[in-house]
Amino acid sequence: FDPLLLFDTGFLLSYLAILGIIYFAPYLTDLFNTDKMYLKKIWQLASVSIAAQITTLPLTLVLFHQFPIWFVLTNLVVIPLCTVVMFLGFVLLLKLSLVEALINLCSTMISKLIHLTDAPGCGYIDTIDFNMQDAVLLSLAILCFTVFIKNRSYLSISMALLIVLYWQANSIIEVVDKKQSSSIGIYHINKAYALDVKNRTLLKFSSNCTEKDNNYHVKPNHTAYNYPDKLDLNIDYLKCRNISFFHYKNEKHRSLLGFLKPQYLLVSDNAELNPELLSGLKLLIADGSNNYKHIRQLKELCTKFGIDFHNTKEQGYLAINLN
Repeated sequence: FDPLLLFDTGFLLSYLAILGIIYFAPYLTDLFNTDKMYLKKIWQLASVSIAAQITTLPLTLVLFHQFPIWFVLTNLVVIPLCTVVMFLGFVLLLKLSLVEALINLCSTMISKLIHLTDAPGCGYIDTIDFNMQDAVLLSLAILCFTVFIKNRSYLSISMALLIVLYWQANSIIEVVDKKQSSSIGIYHINKAYALDVKNRTLLKFSSNCTEKDNNYHVKPNHTAYNYPDKLDLNIDYLKCRNISFFHYKNEKHRSLLGFLKPQYLLVSDNAELNPELLSGLKLLIADGSNNYKHIRQLKELCTKFGIDFHNTKEQGYLAINLN
């Protein structure tokens, strides 16, 4: 038994989708009546897709920051094909080679169709700034609208509009606040380093991580910054007002480190550090590109010389405020 499965993404999406289909699909189906059977079936499938999207939308936005554009059209083909595959699976017990070929054909068609409508740029809206607070407010707004549609309660529609107004006003304040701040961000990525520097107008990013790690660890944070462009470059040294920062990832930079004497030092790739280079240091940071042995050595060094230490493997993401 694993109680944490209650918070598994697949578990949550599955049950939220079923909840939407059970509750919203009948109402949506009744909105369009026709005597033509094929149009009725198409609308029923579309209703199922829209109903599932309504209840899963807050969670998908907060987890993936994306919205699929063609989900209704895709599901008009995918749902029937999945149904065919499911029933063919039972027939496959008879060990008929033709059935196996049909299952493979349907599965290939499903995969190609999904990839066709899931292309970046035209398949979905990307980099949507959406956090847990937004998810809660959107869920409350959906709930109030649902009560209004069912009971025609003007109190519920008034509550929904107030929630939306508060939500948008709060979002504008958050965006303005983020734009006004300047900071250095250091991420935890296993066997890699990643850091960014942002001010009111620019976001600069330096990393050797893979695209997969970037999408999972970095992209959600960059989406929340609301910057139109991102500059990918190599950040080694930064001085802002009375704050100085140095990224030490190569032992060839020892003499440079001794000359610059930064207040904040990020150590990556198990770069060896001599005690005499720590003069004037305020905080030493070890990221996920270092192994446990090297992190332990750096921690002992900081303890000996009374320097603050931050280990991203244990303490996670670090933001250094430059304001």
